[in-house]
This record gives sequence, C-alpha cells and structure tokens, in this order.
Amino acid sequence: MNRLEYYDRQKEAWLEDELQALRSRYENRELTISQIGDAHRRRPGSISYMLKKIGIITHNAQARGYPEYVSSDLYKSILNADTRTEYERTIQKPNKITTQNTLARKGKKWDDDEVLKLLTSIQKKKSIADIAVEHERSPGAINSERKKLAADYWFNDKKSVEYISKWTGLSKDEIEEAIERRQLKDQSRTERADAKTSLTEQNKQQEQQEKQDIDEESALLKEYTNAGTPWTVQETADLIVEYNERKMSLLDLSLLHKRLPTGIIARLKMHKIIQTYKDVRGYIEYRLSDLWKEIAAIKSKANKAKRVETTVVNLHINKKSPASLELEVSELKDEVKILKARLNELQKGLAPVVKRNVVNVHLA
Repeated sequence: MNRLEYYDRQKEAWLEDELQALRSRYENRELTISQIGDAHRRRPGSISYMLKKIGIITHNAQARGYPEYVSSDLYKSILNADTRTEYERTIQKPNKITTQNTLARKGKKWDDDEVLKLLTSIQKKKSIADIAVEHERSPGAINSERKKLAADYWFNDKKSVEYISKWTGLSKDEIEEAIERRQLKDQSRTERADAKTSLTEQNKQQEQQEKQDIDEESALLKEYTNAGTPWTVQETADLIVEYNERKMSLLDLSLLHKRLPTGIIARLKMHKIIQTYKDVRGYIEYRLSDLWKEIAAIKSKANKAKRVETTVVNLHINKKSPASLELEVSELKDEVKILKARLNELQKGLAPVVKRNVVNVHLA
C-alpha cells in the first residue's frame, strides 16, 4: 500500500478494459484489494466496492485482504480526510435562518439609491454572489435588474450596446436577449403602462409653463432646458462620477446637465455627497456670477407679484338691478359706520383690540 496521494485515479470512470483486468487480477491471480488498488491507482475500498458491483463478491468485507486494509495506516488517512471534507462541507452549507436574512429585500421595489449601489458594484468588478449579499436579494434578482436596466438604457436613453455592457456587466448576447424580451412585453402593454413611467398631463403643462416663463425672463436661462424635469438613474450616476472623480465645479456641472445650479446642489445633498449648499465645489464662483444675479432678480420679481396679489382688495358689485346695487351700497355704508365707531372706541381706550376680517367687495 502507498500513501493517500498515490491513488490519483480515485474519481475517474471505470472503463471496460479496466474492469476485465480487475476481474483477472482478483479471480485468476488471486491478488488482494490493496495490491489491485496499487495497480489501478485506486483506493482498496474502491476496489472492493467495484468487485461487489460486478457480482464477484456479495459484501465489501468479503474481499480478499479487506481486514488488513481496514487496520492499515492508509485506511486511517482516508477516514481523517473524509472527516475533514465532511466538516468543511458542513460549515460551508448555508444556514436556513441566514438565507432568510440575506433575502430581506426579496420582492421589494428597487429605488434609485439601490440601483446606484448596484451600478457601482458592477464597476468595481464584484461577483454576482457578493452583490446579492450586499443587496439582501437572490443572484437571480440581481441579474433580472441588470437586464431591466439594459432594456431601459436601450429604449429610454438610446445608449449603445457597448455602453450598456460597460454599466451592466452583461454580454452582447445577454443584452440582445433583454431587448428582445422587452419588445415582446411592450407588444401586449396598454397605454396605462406607459402612463406609469411618464408624467401626468398636468405636470407636463406645468413644466412647459415653467420653461416658457424662464425663456421669457432671461436669455441666460435658456440653456438650462432640463430644469424641472425628473432625474434619471443614469444621469445621477454620471453626476456623482463627475463631481467625485472628475472634480467638476458647480457651474460646469450645471452647463453639462443643462440644469440650474440649485438643482445640482439638491441632487448632491440628496445622495449625501455634500452636507450643505455651501459645501459644493464652486459655490462662491456661482454666487458671483451673472447667472445667480439673474435668478435672484426673477425670484424677487415673483415674490413682489405674490405680495401685491395678497394685498389687493377685490371689489365685486352685482349689477343685476339698481335696487340691488342700492342695497349693497347701503350695507357698505353701514359697515363703514360700524368700523368708524369701533375705531373711535379703540382710540379712546374704551374697547379691546379685536381682529376683523378684511372686507372683500368684488366687481362683476
């Protein structure tokens, strides 16, 4: 018998010629299972097992030389190796409770932050198994979201296959499959599904009005065509890379994304890239720019118009008939008399101060 490492054909399949040689060595030459094992470079236990399988013996212990084998150092080495393998298999086996904990987000909707985290992990070349643990989802859910993003990039953002492969880590075939699946799915969708991924008509009209107001107020603001529109996941990811890695300033980011600096600042704060608006790179430069002055002027004008709106007294006189007009005038005169009397009492200190509603008289 040899050392355990000698038997390197232990897991190989038995061929017909080898089985005939086994039968000849055991029946004709009457060799022991240890001697046959050395010849075949297989463990003696495997030899006895095969002898039983081909019908030469009815039990492993009946094999010639079996008692000597089970008392040998080789047998003890095999037992130790098998015990160690079983122990490693036991500690590596996932616990049911742990599996439930790692799937805590199973079935939950993906939000923008989690998608950004997924894209970042893919860029860092992490394995799908590691990403699944980080997201507390199954590997299948991770791959499903990658394919969904691939289809979104293709149909919504009009990105190339190379670009999609870079951000999702999918192969060309996988991307084409995701695109084909989305096409088949879209064929059976109704307009209600499209409405879920788009703004309501009211929001669209409001955004168009805001853009129109900006265009009318200042030529400077015409360049910021994305102001007021929702951020996509990819645009947010690009913004974070441009700010953290490319070290772009606030005004440069604003021009690149065609959004007002206030929108850039709000997005960076939302994703905790900065703590306050003053922390953003290039904020002082922005405060000294013509753009900031123009925005401040527009806000001042809007606030002034709002204040005027709240202080205007709207007069409404019903012109149905002279009689009704005389009645309303008479009521107004009585109200004025009451107010004057009240004012005199206040001036003399005879009455407590009481807040009264402003009289609104509307003209029709």
